[in-house]
Amino acid sequence: MKVYRLYELRRYYASASSLAFSFDTFVVFIITLVPWIISYVTGYFYTDSYAFPEKPFVSFNGSMLLYLQKDDGFLYYTNLRYEEADHLMKSSFRLPQISFYNHKSYSINEEEAINIQIRLPLMFSERVIGLTIVLFVDVTSWRFYNKRSQVPVVISKFFQSYSNAFFYSGDLLWSEKYLTPIVQARVYHENKMISRKILEFYLEITRSGYYSLADRICVPLSRESLSRTFDIELSLHLSSLRITTNPGFWYTIKLAWIQYLSIGLGIFYFAEKIRGYIYDKQMVRTIVYSTIPKVIDD
Repeated sequence: MKVYRLYELRRYYASASSLAFSFDTFVVFIITLVPWIISYVTGYFYTDSYAFPEKPFVSFNGSMLLYLQKDDGFLYYTNLRYEEADHLMKSSFRLPQISFYNHKSYSINEEEAINIQIRLPLMFSERVIGLTIVLFVDVTSWRFYNKRSQVPVVISKFFQSYSNAFFYSGDLLWSEKYLTPIVQARVYHENKMISRKILEFYLEITRSGYYSLADRICVPLSRESLSRTFDIELSLHLSSLRITTNPGFWYTIKLAWIQYLSIGLGIFYFAEKIRGYIYDKQMVRTIVYSTIPKVIDD
């Protein structure tokens, strides 16, 4: 009778207090930890502009800061309860008439829009040469971030001549940054176009993130009117949201899982080679159970 030699499969067992068990635990720990560290570190290199497949829910509830620059001072209005806004001069406060409408889209191709009309009373001798508007827009995202945040929308314009009306239409573009683009704000400050408190308030609210605007129409108007008011018409559109931000650990894994799986398999392969070498050289004490009988009867 011909006897076929079969390859022997060995099973290694070790007690919890043995060096072999410690080595196995260390291998599992390395296999788990190293890809996680690589994912966490390289996640900062995956910062890119991502297009959300869903449009967030955007609405405006009237929270705003309005600043009108005159040739001899400024006027402002705010309904915010921020400490920075309380430092503004009470004598320059004006109460405007505000109406707004949130247009919601019910299809993918339809745009969401926020329409705002502001009418601020002026004295006969007051002339407006610039404005800064900060609108706080409620943005609710479900799919990626599942959070609701109040994001400032900043509009700053300087007029070449006196105006009593301003019409603006633009697209909302979300930007999340740790450094604020303060070049434009510095220009206003150097030209005494904006007070120090407004500048500090502007820099504070735009520090973590804000909505930038791509202009469609930006027209200051000077028209005849029986009433002395400064009229503002704003139309803000959101067709699709593109966000520039760090995607985070799990979102990075979702984008680059093949790379991290390859790294994990490579670590597992070399760990098995090292473990086999240690066991074969009997560098640790183990209990070996063979799957092949030692004696094969004819």
